[in-house]
Amino acid sequence: MFLRMRLSALLLLLLATLLTLTQSAQLHYQDQAMDYKLVNEQSLFDKLAPESDLSIFLELLMHNDILFTYFNSTTLPENTLMEQQQQESFTVFCPTNQAFLEYWKTQPKKTWRRILERHVVPGRRLDAAELAQTQTLSTLLPGATIHVNQQQQQGRQPSRTLLDGDTLVDSHHPIQSRLSIAYKINHVLPSFYLVE
Repeated sequence: MFLRMRLSALLLLLLATLLTLTQSAQLHYQDQAMDYKLVNEQSLFDKLAPESDLSIFLELLMHNDILFTYFNSTTLPENTLMEQQQQESFTVFCPTNQAFLEYWKTQPKKTWRRILERHVVPGRRLDAAELAQTQTLSTLLPGATIHVNQQQQQGRQPSRTLLDGDTLVDSHHPIQSRLSIAYKINHVLPSFYLVE
């Protein structure tokens, strides 16, 4: 029964994503404008939805109304101050399905609500170059930080970005919206101090 409900939810998510993709580019007429404006704006959630290896992350996200709304944000008023735009932007590190399955072998599933907050860096949209230059990031989880370091590779291979010691960031394939950026990671970030 649970599996059937989960499959139904994933099917609805896939259908909604396909519908969004087919209808996302539309021409809108503006009364005071000199010409038409092409609108092709997708939220970070829309951009993450097709990533099949992030389905557990997305399912958990859909159960957190505040974060779900945050991830679905697409636009700010055109006259928004740069400072406010920075407050609305964010960087997120998305554990893959395999990362969640490994995590739940040793941790209780009841901590999932706070886990998401541990993976979101508010107010900063860090591209790969900026991330590589960063050492510490504050998260949505009060008092929690993420430590960032670079691991040099042998030969001509580029360095690798690691979070909290051993969590590998796929910084070569970021998932981006205008306001936000997401990176896949191979572990759930440590949350041993989380209390539910």
